[in-house]
Amino acid sequence: MEDDDVGPMSCDAARDLARRVGAIGAHSLRHAILICKTEASTLSDVEQNIAEASSEIETSRKSFAFPNRNYTERLCTSFL
Repeated sequence: MEDDDVGPMSCDAARDLARRVGAIGAHSLRHAILICKTEASTLSDVEQNIAEASSEIETSRKSFAFPNRNYTERLCTSFL
């Protein structure tokens, strides 16, 4: 798809959104379907993304939304 309005959100856009809405969270580094990856790969992806997102938007919030709403109970409890 060739559309300049579709793509990853920049760090500046994420900071602006966080200022306007008050809270945003991480979503994954590669937007993979995480249940199709190994648990170690998924945990690494999520932990790195939460750390980067928290640093970039200057928050200690540790919220995470699974891409495509694909998750397992075990993965959910891994982030608590």
